[in-house]
Amino acid sequence: MNVAEILHKLPLKVTKRIIHLSSYVIAILALSTPLPAPAQSKSVISNHVPWIDLDRPLEMIRQQHKNRDLVVVFTADWDAIGTLLHKWLKSEAVNGLLKQSNAIFLVANATAPSSPGNVEMKLHGTNAAPYSIGLFRSDGVSVFGKLDLSSETNLIRSMKAVIDHGSSN
Repeated sequence: MNVAEILHKLPLKVTKRIIHLSSYVIAILALSTPLPAPAQSKSVISNHVPWIDLDRPLEMIRQQHKNRDLVVVFTADWDAIGTLLHKWLKSEAVNGLLKQSNAIFLVANATAPSSPGNVEMKLHGTNAAPYSIGLFRSDGVSVFGKLDLSSETNLIRSMKAVIDHGSSN
């Protein structure tokens, strides 16, 4: 009997709780694993695509960068998953994806009710929620998607799907 069959036989409430608790264990294990040191730190720093913390309304940033798409990752510091997401956003693998795009990359932390990230989430309704990504194209079109946080590879896949699907560059 495999894990899926065992979980299927349990009541739904118990299954959800087991999955929720296992996500914490995965996050803790991932956070406790040190990242390998980059082989050439100078090239990593010079080619790094920085994430910008959303500290003002998105519309102000749009006006400042009229000809570029904006990619916004909505986060929250409520649990270990949020901490894991922040770690993965700084990884070489995610950085590789970002270097392929001409977009401006922003992190909208929605932990505090009055934070710009939370204000933007409310402005965009159910599309923008913690652990989601929004692509705001320079022509005014917006595309949203949920981030798959089951692994770093799936995170990159879910980010790439939104960026590739909606990009105007």
